[in-house]
Amino acid sequence: MSDYSARNIQILKDLEHVRRRPGMYIGDVGLKGYHHLLREVVDNVVDEFLDGHVDRLHVTINTETQTVEVQDNGRGIPVSEHPQANISTLTAVFTKLHAGGKFGQGAYTSAVAGLHGIGVKAVNALSTELTVWTKRKRTVWKQQFHQGKPVGKVKKAGRKLKRGTIVRFAPDEAIFGSAKWNPKTVASWMYDLAHLCPGLKIRLTVDGEHQDFASSGGLASMLEAATKDADLLADPIALSTDDFDLAFCWTDLQGEFWRSFVNTVRTPSHGTHVQGCKKAVVDALNETGDSKFRGEDLREGLVGVVHVRVPEPLFKGQTKAKLENPETEQLLYDAVKQYLLRQLHQTAGLANKLRERAQRLQKARDKYRAEQKAIKGSKVKKGARGLLPGKLVEAPNCTPAERELFIVEGDSANPGPARVTKLTKQGKPYHYQEVYPLRGKNFNAMRKDLATAAKNQTIKDLFTCIGTGVGDAFDIRRCRYSAIYLLADADPDGRHIVALLLSLFVRHMPDLIRADMIRVVQNPLFMGVSARKRVYGDTIEQVQQQFGAKEKPTVRRFKGIGESNSDELQEYAMDPKTRKILRVAWDEENDARLVLLYMGKDSTARKELLELID
Repeated sequence: MSDYSARNIQILKDLEHVRRRPGMYIGDVGLKGYHHLLREVVDNVVDEFLDGHVDRLHVTINTETQTVEVQDNGRGIPVSEHPQANISTLTAVFTKLHAGGKFGQGAYTSAVAGLHGIGVKAVNALSTELTVWTKRKRTVWKQQFHQGKPVGKVKKAGRKLKRGTIVRFAPDEAIFGSAKWNPKTVASWMYDLAHLCPGLKIRLTVDGEHQDFASSGGLASMLEAATKDADLLADPIALSTDDFDLAFCWTDLQGEFWRSFVNTVRTPSHGTHVQGCKKAVVDALNETGDSKFRGEDLREGLVGVVHVRVPEPLFKGQTKAKLENPETEQLLYDAVKQYLLRQLHQTAGLANKLRERAQRLQKARDKYRAEQKAIKGSKVKKGARGLLPGKLVEAPNCTPAERELFIVEGDSANPGPARVTKLTKQGKPYHYQEVYPLRGKNFNAMRKDLATAAKNQTIKDLFTCIGTGVGDAFDIRRCRYSAIYLLADADPDGRHIVALLLSLFVRHMPDLIRADMIRVVQNPLFMGVSARKRVYGDTIEQVQQQFGAKEKPTVRRFKGIGESNSDELQEYAMDPKTRKILRVAWDEENDARLVLLYMGKDSTARKELLELID
């Protein structure tokens, strides 16, 4: 057993712990953490802007050296000796954890990032080199650091600087590996900052190329850009107070979309500020009507941007992804609900329009749940490759890429023994064709929704055989077959069965048709047999023409595939070398129109086409 004493306890000085456990301070050491270093420095500039001391921000990235420089025109960082640290205040700001001007009643009335006194210290500790220039009392001062440790003391610099601070750093490859700056990510962030800080002029320079960002419209401009490709149900609603800015509108988009910020820091996981807005929207709409609707239905198509200013924000983690101040939720809820109630009374018809859509969405969701419930619970047996319907004649020893499914009229027409075989590499024969017998005619799927269709056990079992799922759950990659063959008698009733099956695929599995996976077997009406051969045809004449003049064949008419023996079925229906098939193609607009015509409510056209009436 090893000793455990005072000598085993490590005390990491200053920034050593940041380098040892960087994830605790910046979230991770991948691309996100890499870019978070820049955010920590820029956030300090934004603090200066919020307090009225900065109106320009310049970020310069060199992708060859992976260095970045952040410059502002603010007050600069004090360089005099700190009374507690007994070193230059500038040195303390970049090296002493929990040293900063944002605790309680410090130098800032509303702070963004350095709430724990860690931000730029973490940047310094996780950079190979960091240099800071700052102007105080007409003098430009400079200090350099290596992996967080000062390289000499603060000294006067020769660099010209009219006002403010410059911080230049390069993230340490020993910490971040192959991570690199992504100019698009930085540009997106600068775009956000320009809208969140109207009046702040931002320039981004990447390898000498300049990009400027500025906004006078604030969140309203951001919302307008976010919804430029959508149709609005009404004019956007905007609300600004000393504590927050909010802009939102309802669109024809599917889903609900929010962008949220706290003191200009984006909160991708949102938090209490967004929760307050969402609750206010739902309660205001429900209070203006007689019926109550679910929140997601009332907020369908809602696009919103919210920016809240919080003196002492509580974030989930150092990376500030989610706001957790409970008082912020109540603040937003009260203000937004009161304001929205007034707006709904002034905006004619908007509340009714939103409630009507919520009602449609609720019905659609109930229908979807009924469909999913209906297609579950098929009566199955345990097949060689999963749970499959008991009526299915399986072909387990093959892959979906070679397996075929034959859907036949009924149990009496089951051509199970007629299935064609293949040989394995070892020469062993195996079946690759499966057979599923129907129970007579199925219903007309063009006149039944999915929930109703799946209540039919035969149809439910057929869905299980195919394996793709149906409705929103359809995934053609899960299909158990390379092709599906419809095999029915060559008479009007048989054609009707095929038409009903095709309608089922058109209505509930159209992607099978689009993928060219549906076939119709063209089984003959007549068969001729002589001493030498057996032939098939649709007429007696076709059969007789296939025999020589001296042959005297016996020609008979098929009454149904149920009367064919295994050899005959294999020959005219199942063997790829001898069978005749029709491939079911899909011409979206025209075919959909024809299916609706022939399989719709008016049965006259259907009966005439299938020769079901005189």
